[in-house]
Amino acid sequence: MLHSRDFRIFLFMAPAFALVIFGYEFMRSTTIPLFTEAFGPAMLPLVQALIPLCVFALLQPYNIAVTRLGPKKTLLYSCLSAAAALFALRLWASSGSRAAVFLLYMFRESYIMILVEQHWSYTNSMLSEGGARKLNGFIAASATGGGILSGLIIKNHAAALGTWALMDIAVVATVATCLVGLVAYKMNGEPARADMSQKNSDGVYPHVKGGLFGDIRELGRERRLVFLFFVVFFAQSLGTALDLAFQGECHGAFSTIAQKTAYIGGVYANVNLIATVTQLVLCPLVLPRVPVRAIQAFIPLIHVVMVGAYFISPSLSTAAGALIAFKSMDYSMFRASKELLYMPLSFGARFMAKELIDSLSYRLGRGGMSALIFVLQTLAPARILNSVLAVVSAAAWLVLSIPATAQHKKRR
Repeated sequence: MLHSRDFRIFLFMAPAFALVIFGYEFMRSTTIPLFTEAFGPAMLPLVQALIPLCVFALLQPYNIAVTRLGPKKTLLYSCLSAAAALFALRLWASSGSRAAVFLLYMFRESYIMILVEQHWSYTNSMLSEGGARKLNGFIAASATGGGILSGLIIKNHAAALGTWALMDIAVVATVATCLVGLVAYKMNGEPARADMSQKNSDGVYPHVKGGLFGDIRELGRERRLVFLFFVVFFAQSLGTALDLAFQGECHGAFSTIAQKTAYIGGVYANVNLIATVTQLVLCPLVLPRVPVRAIQAFIPLIHVVMVGAYFISPSLSTAAGALIAFKSMDYSMFRASKELLYMPLSFGARFMAKELIDSLSYRLGRGGMSALIFVLQTLAPARILNSVLAVVSAAAWLVLSIPATAQHKKRR
């Protein structure tokens, strides 16, 4: 039986997730062509490598705010400052500034991580674990739905609206997600800033210490969170290696851009279809019945098998299969089950260490793998390099999933 409070939290947080991803997709779709036009695609690995620094810098004022002001005011200031920064950079970029385009690309890859994880931190703090096991898949689906809707608008109206108007929609959506989130806080309350009733895995009561690098201190209080940091790192390293492997296989398999575009479109259509089915059907069926530890180990095991198939028999079909498996699981079963790991933990773990894990480690995994492949691409053929790094990442993820899920206890 789903508690009325759980349903009420879902009722408000689902549109908040949808709105933040809805806005982000407008910013992502516009900044990629702007950046490649201004700097060329060869600069993409460099900017990807710098994004983790931007994320880390943005996390520090967040750490101060969330412990001194609380999650509600922090959400308000985070959303409004993000919207203001996006609009200011959009105005600067529209004047022809290449520096503004560079900063806009970095910022849009950073702000979204912090806003999304704030929504998850609040959701994890307020739902019962039974409610989360039933609803997390639907919450993830709401975010996917926001992205699909914005994608359709961009596809059909980008030419008529133009780049700058699309960015303006992103700014408005960022403000809107703030308003919906604040209503959720008003209707359901605000999490306490310290959980003095719970001990961490070392038997120590958690005392939240904010300020600069507070997220790092909170990460160190729970050993399993350090392992979870590297789980996310290697998961995103795997995703990056598979992205590049798939792009390489597509490049050699088709003679025209139209053929390549059609095939890629079909692959991502399958990704969205499988992810949606997983979010809406499999997650509500599996999460209430299967231990989180088993789910978190089974997911990288699937990837080891799929990546192993590509390593043994590299081809477009095996690369596409591995990529579809990764992307369809990443924001469905993996995300929905991973959020359960934070629920019994302290305020500091849920609101600071989580941001470090799911924002910084996420971008470090993608940026680090991009930089590594960029450096090593002269030493080995791309097909071999991508497949080897993908296998190593998947294997590391599988091994680290065991200690990362140790001592997980249900929260009523």
